[in-house]
Amino acid sequence: MHAHRRRGLTAVEVVVLINALLLAAVLALQAVDRARTAAAKTKFQDNLRQVGQGLQVYHQTFRSFPAGGR
Repeated sequence: MHAHRRRGLTAVEVVVLINALLLAAVLALQAVDRARTAAAKTKFQDNLRQVGQGLQVYHQTFRSFPAGGR
């Protein structure tokens, strides 16, 4: 007798595969979110540094800081 080979996946295998793919997607999205947060923090820090440097140049040029405005 020849053994019959089954083709395809069982329902349990499909469910396990879908869960594994969903878990991988969630982990990837979390990593992307962490990277975006880190990039935003770095950009904020760089912008703050540039503002500080601009104020230093202004003060060196005019011997005072800019007046506050409204």
